[in-house]
Amino acid sequence: MNGVNQALDDFRTTVNEGFNKVNDSLDEFKVEQREVNVALLRHNITDTYENFKEEKKMPNIIYESTMSLYDNYKKCGGNSFVDEEVNEMKLWEKF
Repeated sequence: MNGVNQALDDFRTTVNEGFNKVNDSLDEFKVEQREVNVALLRHNITDTYENFKEEKKMPNIIYESTMSLYDNYKKCGGNSFVDEEVNEMKLWEKF
């Protein structure tokens, strides 16, 4: 292999190593971002539940928004932490 080919191979190796580091960092970021999203969604759902649990009724637009948050919570890997609250809200009066 001549000097130019060796230099190109070395360059490719360096670039590929750089891409691998970037991909690893992006994978870590995705995991961290998913965890943050789950925590924020859980907080918002629980906050909505706490705001309306005494009267057991809520505006329909807030109910629909909360169900959308819950769907996203589950898609992001959220556990059953808020299932009971959501199931209870489903039974409440909407206006």
